[in-house]
Amino acid sequence: MADSMTVLRLAGPAGVKRNLVVMGDGFTAADQGTFNSYVQTALMEGVFGRDYFSEDASAYNIYRINLESVDSGVSQRRWNLQGTPGTGDDTILTDTTRDTALGIIFNAEWSHCWLEYGGNSEARITAAINTWVPDANNVLIVLNEPGFGGCGGGGRAHVTLGVAWDVIAHEFGHGIGGFADEYSAGGAYMGADLGWINVTTVTDRATTRWRQFIDPATPLPTGVGAAANYNQGPRPPGWSSNFDVGLFEGGNTQNTGIYRPVENCRMNGNTPEFCPVCYTSMKTARHAETAHRFDNAYAGNLYGSGRSDVLLHHGASIRFATATQASRTRSAVSRACRARGSSRRTTRCSWVTSTVTASTRWSSSTRAIGSCRIWVSSSRTAAAACGSSRDTTATFPAGAALPATTASTSPTSTATAETTSSSSTGTTGR
Repeated sequence: MADSMTVLRLAGPAGVKRNLVVMGDGFTAADQGTFNSYVQTALMEGVFGRDYFSEDASAYNIYRINLESVDSGVSQRRWNLQGTPGTGDDTILTDTTRDTALGIIFNAEWSHCWLEYGGNSEARITAAINTWVPDANNVLIVLNEPGFGGCGGGGRAHVTLGVAWDVIAHEFGHGIGGFADEYSAGGAYMGADLGWINVTTVTDRATTRWRQFIDPATPLPTGVGAAANYNQGPRPPGWSSNFDVGLFEGGNTQNTGIYRPVENCRMNGNTPEFCPVCYTSMKTARHAETAHRFDNAYAGNLYGSGRSDVLLHHGASIRFATATQASRTRSAVSRACRARGSSRRTTRCSWVTSTVTASTRWSSSTRAIGSCRIWVSSSRTAAAACGSSRDTTATFPAGAALPATTASTSPTSTATAETTSSSSTGTTGR
């Protein structure tokens, strides 16, 4: 078969949406089915079927470029690491060359980012992009290689068939989010703070980069020592290793001298979700491309639970979140609860929604929050409209109280709301 391009997801025009290209190296004509299957399972269902990328999928057009290689599999390189921590004195032991579309070399070494470009790789990648998707923003390259490998940065991510969706998501953290690694592989960081999004050397509560996510009662630093977890005082009951923020020593692949926001973010352990710091950065960066609005957040005891619930105003509609210990839902509103709630434990948030129908009976009293009008029916269902006829609904338990009361008219139609968010390039990681 000849080289080709397939549109996997079309969210909107280029320039309005972000164009993500996935292409393969080392796949012959007979191997294209394997490549297609991996892209569907690992990228479309794995990455874009979960947490952040599922929420912000509307920001991405996704294009699959099928490139036919002469040989099956990619070139191989083996290094002599010399038993030293740096790579400056490493020497090549063997090279096995295969004739592939992009000429990428798999080396199986973490210190060499698992893979490396051959002499013509950059030109071939650029040519493929210019031929099929010239306005690409980000690129994922899949190697026909069963060994473990992943490397990302500069708007690109690279993985092997030997890894699952979680490694792609981690590498997108580098290639799309511009994040540093948060795991530790040895050594001490001795340099200055360089302004990374998700690692820092600044431990002062008033100036540390993600101070808005840190509860005043959380000690800083929160974890001290090599690749530390919470060890500065008693660990609070229910503390989340993924979502509760402090300053934990170890990150950017160093054991000490630098701090990460949580014990275990996707930039550390791959499978956990992005922590609040990384998540918020991604959401903010993708905001224009998702066209999701998060104009205001209003905290209050809306559900009578005694904890701060949150009402989010999303452009022409609203959504309600209730703070419940039982809920495991994680979304943009979870982070809003974290930022706006009265205590750390307001981070357990869940949506409560229902549908407005023509038979819904509305009471004459209404509530107003900002520019939103809220109607409460006799069945304790509330509907709201914010500046248009589109409405979002939520059901309130008996005894719930809403802020502020005004008079208005009843709603006429329904709609669902979305969430918030853009990206950057530059950090390279493994």
